[in-house]
Amino acid sequence: MNDLSARNRVLAVHLRGVCLFEITEKRGGDLMKFVQLAVALTLTALAGCAANPVTGKNNLVLMSEQQEIALGKQSHPQILKQYPRYKDERLQRYVNGIGQALAAKSHRNNLKFTFTVVDSPQINAFALPGGYIYVTRGIMAYMNSEAELAGVLGHEIGHVTARHGVRQQSTQALTGLLGAAVAIGTKGQYNDIIGTASQALVSGYGRDHELEADRLGAEYLALTGRNPEFMIDVVGVLKDQEVFDRDIAKTEGREPRAYHGLFASHPRNDTRLKEVVRAARKYAGGVPTVDEGKDRYLKLLDGMVFGDSLEQGVVRKNVFYHGPLDLKVSAPSKWAIKNSPSKLVFVRDGENAYTEMTAQPIGKARSPAEYLASVLELPKAGGGRKLRANGMQGYQQIVEVPKLPWGQSGAALFTVWFRDKSAWLFISAAKEPRLFKSFKREFDAISQSMSKLSRRDRANAAPRRVKLHRVRRGESFEKLARSSSLESYKVEQLRLINGVYPNGEPRSGETVKIIK
Repeated sequence: MNDLSARNRVLAVHLRGVCLFEITEKRGGDLMKFVQLAVALTLTALAGCAANPVTGKNNLVLMSEQQEIALGKQSHPQILKQYPRYKDERLQRYVNGIGQALAAKSHRNNLKFTFTVVDSPQINAFALPGGYIYVTRGIMAYMNSEAELAGVLGHEIGHVTARHGVRQQSTQALTGLLGAAVAIGTKGQYNDIIGTASQALVSGYGRDHELEADRLGAEYLALTGRNPEFMIDVVGVLKDQEVFDRDIAKTEGREPRAYHGLFASHPRNDTRLKEVVRAARKYAGGVPTVDEGKDRYLKLLDGMVFGDSLEQGVVRKNVFYHGPLDLKVSAPSKWAIKNSPSKLVFVRDGENAYTEMTAQPIGKARSPAEYLASVLELPKAGGGRKLRANGMQGYQQIVEVPKLPWGQSGAALFTVWFRDKSAWLFISAAKEPRLFKSFKREFDAISQSMSKLSRRDRANAAPRRVKLHRVRRGESFEKLARSSSLESYKVEQLRLINGVYPNGEPRSGETVKIIK
């Protein structure tokens, strides 16, 4: 759950004015002394430029509140282009209503907050500076009450009110300025040290900021009549995802993903988290109590798309389908397909081989060979071979590249197809040079499988949906999993979406979520 940082170019304009002032005020003398003085003056000026709306203490911030709001407003349409708004207005109104109630009790209730459910299967929530907050339908499927959803929204509001995104970007900009200043005075001999220090400062919010967002979220829960303990439940849901992914990553031969990434043990056992959450109870005095809202929440989820959707791209048994693009691409059995808004990635078991697929306008290229030459910045087309498959013209060439996905240099296979006025580019590589030749046939199988959707393909790619089920006597998650449309880890996923991972079971008469 991350607050997206402000764009570098906005801060660059602000910094350029500072640097210009420093340079024009120079009156001669030792350059290093001047640099030290300039940096000291900059630090002093910037450290006092903004008071933290939460603590009242001065923080390093290079952006005014007006600039922050303008940046969020400008970036909001770009976010919706990458993550479209989920088409369920009843759900949108519900989430916005809860969010607005929380925001009204926040430390920055002067901001005009915007809450949007985005059509993404990712388990995520994030915020832009200025009060633009997004939750994916993916994370909503794993929440089990209105109170838990409020915890997610409260956490993101906390990132905005404490200006974590703006503060992180300001630190990044300043450390870049300091690195440049030291390089001027030392001829670059400490560049590596400054670079390492800068990376340590800006490599994420870190536990203190995340814990502060949890604390503020718990406070806003209490101020709206909800039990702040639900903040622990929210973080617990994310930790369960992390544990589950760590377990299956071992069997798939890949690195696990981190969802909250701050707790070595389960959050319910974390002393600091429990302390900051329970401290929020003092804000509950005199506030009308709001119920957990489990039934209300579950009814709104009934029928919601779960996992991939045809509009965003669906993976079914090593085949990728995309409705608006009228596209079908398949991979050999030992490959996994990972879909993102900007590209499609194919990874072989053990991550020994990799293929990336993107689509771009053809531009002025008259042939696939010319297009590939422009991508590779070659003086002229040539050195490869022409291709033809599924009514498409293509071109393929092996090129030595300076950096493969694993970090080293090596050979990469570039394949481009012309289809529907777009250039479809496949870039394939092997982790070890000796494996490249043996994987060449599988690289070609992926790129040459691209075709249009048939009527049967569209039926196969119908989205899965969340459905409510009242548990009968003797039913277990293992029994419910037998009729689920999930393809793998059925029991584990049912336990995750119902908040009882790793070994909980449903109770007779209870309403649970299943996937159909």
